[in-house]
Amino acid sequence: MFVPHFVKSLLLSLLFLLPVAAFAQDNQEDASQKGSISGSFQTDFQYYLKDTVIDAALPDERVGSNSYLTLMYQRGGLRAGVRYEAYFPALLGFPLNLTGYGIVNRFVSYEKDFIELTAGHFYEQFGNGLVLRSLEERPLGIDNAIDGARVKIKLKDKVKVTTLIGKHRDGFRLSEGTVRAVSGEFFLDKILKIRPESNTSLNLSLNYVSKFQPYDGGLDNVPVNSRAYSARLLASKGRFGINAEYVRKQTDPNKVNQYSFAGGDMMYVNLSYNQKGLGINLSAQSMHNMNFRTERDAIDNRTIINFVTANTKQQTYRLLTLYPYTTQVNGEVAYQIDVLYKIKKGTWLGGRYGLDVAFNASICNELDTAGIYQNPQQSEIFKMGRKNYYQDFNLELTKKWSPKLKTILYLVHLKYDKDQIEGRRGFGVVTSNSVIVENVIKMSKKRSLRIELQHLSTKQDFGNWGMALAELGLGGKWFVYASDEVNYHEFGSSKKAKHFYAGGLVYVQGGTRLSLNYARQREGLVCVGGICRLVPASNGFGISVNTTF
Repeated sequence: MFVPHFVKSLLLSLLFLLPVAAFAQDNQEDASQKGSISGSFQTDFQYYLKDTVIDAALPDERVGSNSYLTLMYQRGGLRAGVRYEAYFPALLGFPLNLTGYGIVNRFVSYEKDFIELTAGHFYEQFGNGLVLRSLEERPLGIDNAIDGARVKIKLKDKVKVTTLIGKHRDGFRLSEGTVRAVSGEFFLDKILKIRPESNTSLNLSLNYVSKFQPYDGGLDNVPVNSRAYSARLLASKGRFGINAEYVRKQTDPNKVNQYSFAGGDMMYVNLSYNQKGLGINLSAQSMHNMNFRTERDAIDNRTIINFVTANTKQQTYRLLTLYPYTTQVNGEVAYQIDVLYKIKKGTWLGGRYGLDVAFNASICNELDTAGIYQNPQQSEIFKMGRKNYYQDFNLELTKKWSPKLKTILYLVHLKYDKDQIEGRRGFGVVTSNSVIVENVIKMSKKRSLRIELQHLSTKQDFGNWGMALAELGLGGKWFVYASDEVNYHEFGSSKKAKHFYAGGLVYVQGGTRLSLNYARQREGLVCVGGICRLVPASNGFGISVNTTF
């Protein structure tokens, strides 16, 4: 009997843990000593329709699907896991290296006393992730897990040392280069025996990361080893806090920096103040030549050793995702301020339930690199150039009117250099103003209605946008939603507006979520935490199943 290859691979992944499961079931020891099996399954299907109005992409295979099965076993300090993935083919907009099926993640780890050992795939982050951060962001098609070995040692809550070696996952292959790293984290408040009642914490981490990749190209003196160092200070005293990290990276010619032999550096500082009813955060980051990968010719989000997220507000409303900022790792200076204030109940503005006010502003400019190119070892930290990449001002007011009604008013002004941020030509700088009103109505204990009205106005790019969304919750298990996102140039324009309809039904029961949807998807960036991917316009029906067990 013919058995498809992907079925064989799936069976192998299940068999990987069968002996372990049998052991757990047969073990007659105390229940606390028995092993446990857990896991998750997710599959997303999409059927694509032809749509010439929005120039929707229509692949040769009209059905795309992404599927993931994860199985985990744990008994005491022993953990083991395996993940199977299949793309038949991948949904539109996902990286081209996600093609096929197979086991892409398997690991075994053991932890006892002060030591933890891991072999196989793992995720890790040093400090703020500026020198090393491996992660999975499934909506973006990112998974740069490290396949290798890792040792963690923790000494009496005072010192933590992590060392690792391995290769990055790149779709269904491993990166050509190898990453080697060590991190030391020192809990100085414990080492210095600072009294707990002083409400003080002090943490220092020192990190070292090395990338080794052979080179047989035509350039001279390209190093096969590239190294990066960082030091991070994390401290707090009462209401005040600081998170600061400095990175220095050695010569690392690569495709993103156009094979520059200049060194790289980065500084990130976050200052915070918190008290009842008030929170203030000030952050700044400056970088030059901070692209760091295990493959020097890789682009997009592949084989990245570090991740530097955008120092801007991460927007969640649909129209505001038209113009998300992505970090310019070759050089930028970015500042951000975030203020949260609660106007007290019983005041003229606060009323019966109070009023929450949130203000955020950020600016991102080019780094002034004149001195750097004259002397590649010279640092130009926080020296801002004239060219502005992005800036925004956000004001959010949240008001509860009664136990059954809450309103959010959101105002945004932003400038967005589309050519620079998206790597395009001819679009220029987009200036936009947005108004968003969201109402949440609690109709009964089991029913709620959420209504969003959004409008973005601009004279550049594709012109103005409007959106209306309604989401009805029924009993906490059923959700129905419908929306229309419309693109038009201006009121009274003779040009026909483009509508992007969407709607769906969601059912949630325990750890299982099932959704059926239809969407006319506009072209644009999809972002999570300041990391983005570009998706084409599409039209079609989708089914998603997500369950944990």
